[in-house]
Amino acid sequence: MTRLIRLYPLAILCLLAQVFGAWGFAVHRHINAAAVDALSPPLRGWFLPHRDWLFDHAVDADKRKHMVKREPPKHYVDLDAPALSCLDTLGPAPWFDRAVLACKEDTLWEYGVLPWNIQWAYMRLVAAMDTGIAESILRAASDLGHYAADAHVPLHTTVNYNGQLTGQDGIHALWETRLPE
Repeated sequence: MTRLIRLYPLAILCLLAQVFGAWGFAVHRHINAAAVDALSPPLRGWFLPHRDWLFDHAVDADKRKHMVKREPPKHYVDLDAPALSCLDTLGPAPWFDRAVLACKEDTLWEYGVLPWNIQWAYMRLVAAMDTGIAESILRAASDLGHYAADAHVPLHTTVNYNGQLTGQDGIHALWETRLPE
């Protein structure tokens, strides 16, 4: 009985990760594996032997959301948040430092930094490739694939991401996990 009580929090955490994971775990894994298949020859040749690793680690970024304070805002940007109207004057692709000047850094982190995080993840991948350390390259590539996939989830761009403001509670899990799986 004591063992079951100790496992209860772990079971709840696993359930929550499944419910709140972006695109669901299965879809993220499929996207990372398909990305390897879509690479051009020199990169495909390097990544193909690591395809299973990228598949297995496609959801590491989602797992970090429960442990790393600033991880959750890296998965979304609430473009319809009135507080982000300050971005309207910056043009189509503002650099983070320009966005910080316009909106304040705390505001950006409150409403999500996904577009900038994709750039940061890409820069980490480039830096990892410069080192030639396979583990660093794979971790950076896995994260980049995850965040790029999150950017293609329409519900990751709105304050009403779970239908909570329109009486459609649960639409997030329905869209990302139940429908695709």
